[in-house]
Amino acid sequence: MQDSLFKRYITAFGMMLLTCTLLLGLALLYFSAYNYSKQKRNILFNAASMAIGCINDNIDLNAEGSLTDLFSDEYSIKTVQTEFANIYKTTGATVYIRDLDESVVLCADGIYCIHGDAPIPDSVLDNLLSRYQSDYHVDYWEGLFRGTGYYSYSCVLLSSRDEIRGYLFCVTPVSPLYDYLSEMALTFLISTTVMIILATVIIYFTTRLLVQPLHEITSAADKFGGGDFSARVTVTGEDEMAKLAASFNHMADSLAEYENTRRGFVANVSHELRTPMTTIGGYIDGILDKTIPADKENHYLSIVSEEVKRLSRLTSSLLDLVRVEEGAVSTDMVTINVWEVILSVMGNCEERISRQRIIVPDIDDEPRYALCDKDMLYQVIYNLVDNAIKYTPENGILSIRSSLSAGYVTIYVRNTGRGIKEEALGYVFERFYKVDTSRGLDRSGTGLGLYIAKTLTQKMGGELAVSSIYGQYAEFSVRLRAGLSHDRLIGRGKRDKSTSQITPIDRKVGG
Repeated sequence: MQDSLFKRYITAFGMMLLTCTLLLGLALLYFSAYNYSKQKRNILFNAASMAIGCINDNIDLNAEGSLTDLFSDEYSIKTVQTEFANIYKTTGATVYIRDLDESVVLCADGIYCIHGDAPIPDSVLDNLLSRYQSDYHVDYWEGLFRGTGYYSYSCVLLSSRDEIRGYLFCVTPVSPLYDYLSEMALTFLISTTVMIILATVIIYFTTRLLVQPLHEITSAADKFGGGDFSARVTVTGEDEMAKLAASFNHMADSLAEYENTRRGFVANVSHELRTPMTTIGGYIDGILDKTIPADKENHYLSIVSEEVKRLSRLTSSLLDLVRVEEGAVSTDMVTINVWEVILSVMGNCEERISRQRIIVPDIDDEPRYALCDKDMLYQVIYNLVDNAIKYTPENGILSIRSSLSAGYVTIYVRNTGRGIKEEALGYVFERFYKVDTSRGLDRSGTGLGLYIAKTLTQKMGGELAVSSIYGQYAEFSVRLRAGLSHDRLIGRGKRDKSTSQITPIDRKVGG
């Protein structure tokens, strides 16, 4: 991918550079030729003006006779000839005169004149005889291929009665233009060659730096495909590529965390399944091969029954976990009195509380209205109370209270006992985590109850937190958004089934 992208970048930059250089060269040559030709036209126009002034000073164009007769005076001819030579020296333009028969009367080249060989082109003659009475044209192609082309400016010689007596021509070769353009093209070629070499080097290394993060990302992605999530991309700068690299690294961290969680989940599930299945298999094999005496069979069968129930609870918890994480559990957010849910849970757990001689202080069940899903809240409170009952010693205290503050209702479930060590507080909501690592106090739990409770609380837009002093107590708090008060519900006609007595949910979730 890197090589392909690298080549594409280099090719694109190279084509763009060459195209721009070519267009720049053509534009340079065109405007150079245009300005050169414009300059030559001005020079020829000035030369023609000086030549006409000289002719008017030395030749009487009003006299009778042909133009050849007018130039019969030797002194006048010599004077005009000398002025034409000076014009040539100062402007580089050759001046010559033709009569109406198109014969050369006088030329700055003297006896070396070559301008009388070709007739006046019809297009030039038409312009001279028309109202323009002047003409400017350039023989570019002859100058390019034959070396005989000229810049030519011509005008008529008029008498005072506007009678055409002859034609004045000022010419200069076109070939210097091509010499000038050749030198300019050579200079441009050398300059652009150096520029292209430097630009190629710069583009090469710049492109390599540009695609390097993509190469690293590709290599890291290949490692991810092989299960190695340790690879990271170097982040340099603050441009879009750096943001992409940072996002990729963040994704890699998430994938690594997910992979670790997945492996831990598989290991925990395997452990939780293996322990009861090993127990079940061992006792059943003992009964079948008569290793266990017949009078002990009922005792061990009761243990097998408890382990089967534990497997059933684990399976149910796992199914609930999958449904919650996949978003299959929908929320029906309504305003309810949370104490109706709390009292329903406590009623379900009354027999266990009495059996373990747990003290429950008087409950201040002042109505607290929260916006939540009643079934989810029941599962959350049940899991917290069930967890508190497991870890509250005989004659211990289990208390539940609520508060309303800043638009939130908070439910507190506290139990006395061993509490939770400070280093373990950050892990109590993880899947399969158990504070009692020896599982001596909690052999029936699956380690999913608190995780499911936290997930359900978050789905309702709330928060579940824990605080504890080891050796004294542990307290869990459920924070939910406050709902409409009971009186406002009645006043607005909104009391419905959500505010009535909640039917306890028989199935225990988590544990």
